[in-house]
Order: sequence, then structure tokens, then C-alpha cells
Amino acid sequence: MEFNQVEARAYIAAKFAAQRDFNIFPPATFEAALDCAINAEQAYMTENGIYDGEPYGDDEAFERIYAALCKTLTNEKMYLMRFAEDYMDYSEAYMESVGMINWE
Repeated sequence: MEFNQVEARAYIAAKFAAQRDFNIFPPATFEAALDCAINAEQAYMTENGIYDGEPYGDDEAFERIYAALCKTLTNEKMYLMRFAEDYMDYSEAYMESVGMINWE
């Protein structure tokens, strides 16, 4: 099963909305951060064979996502580590909800 970017984005955005911690971002900034994180995670999963059964490395994925956020959103750097951490939690919850995670 592959990560459905549209479904994942809606699921993760809803989690962020419920949390409300990132309401400090203007809507366009939040959207850019979310798109950046999803695209970075997608690139990580594709390049590292996650869809072919290779293990998902949380630390490596986090570093990839965080680096992409810092490069893209230079004015919000002080918030981006937390954004990346929350994003990772919500992405994992999404993947678990659709059966992508196998806890072997």
C-alpha cells in the first residue's frame, strides 16, 4: 500500500487543527509547511525503498523533513522542530489507520 498524499494531508491537517498549536502561522504558511513536510516524507520513502519493504527510519525521515522545512520556511525556524515532530506523529497515525505500518 502506498501513502495516499491527498488522504494523508487531510488527516494530518485535521490533527494539527485539533491541536491548535500552529494557529500562530498564517494559513498560507501552515499550508506551505504541511506541503513541504509531506513532500519531504514522500521523497524519503521513495528514495529509501519504503514501498518495497525496506524499514522506515524515523530519525532519518525526521531529519529529512526538518531540513526541508528549514530550507523552505526561513522565517519560522524556531517553530519547525516542533512542527516536524508533530507532523511525524500525525503521519504515523495516518499510516497506522490505513494499515501501512506493520509493528513486527
